[in-house]
Amino acid sequence: MIITLLVASSVVFFVLEILPGDPAAVMLGINAEDDTLAALRAELGLDRPIAIRYLGWLGDLVQGDLGISYTYDVPVSELIMERVILSLPLAVLSMILSTLIAIPLGIIAASNHTKPMDFLVMIFSQLGIAIPNFWFALLLIIFFFSVYGIFASWRFCRLGCRHYSGSLIVITSDYCSGSSPGSYFNQSYALLSA
Repeated sequence: MIITLLVASSVVFFVLEILPGDPAAVMLGINAEDDTLAALRAELGLDRPIAIRYLGWLGDLVQGDLGISYTYDVPVSELIMERVILSLPLAVLSMILSTLIAIPLGIIAASNHTKPMDFLVMIFSQLGIAIPNFWFALLLIIFFFSVYGIFASWRFCRLGCRHYSGSLIVITSDYCSGSSPGSYFNQSYALLSA
């Protein structure tokens, strides 16, 4: 796993180096003076050789320092935490819902081996794998919110908040944004019918 992360980070780092564009010019704008650009490049370490910058970045990464975002000018770890705070409850909720649906369906399929109910569960699980999650989420939103007006709130409810008007849309739209529900159906079916 460490080798994979090392290779992936190397590829991303060096591909970003090959791409056209200058982070200093993006931060200061296209009308910035050459001496100002050079000073910012020196401050950011962009004037150093690529290998030295990469090794320095790896050393900082090992210490938990992800650096400063060129675009937002804030620590990258803060940007990641902002997204994790929203993504973690959605991922946990999608895993819980997938498991709550998959285990009973797996039990039904295993107890009705080679019967019509077994084939229905298998078809359902294969559809869950075949339909892309983003498309399934859009279909659920159209079905529940646009057509029937059920769960019409669009507000996200974080963990620990007091208003829960948005919790049902989180359940509906994020059930399919996590792992593929069909994969859970197949896994539970395989475990229970073995």
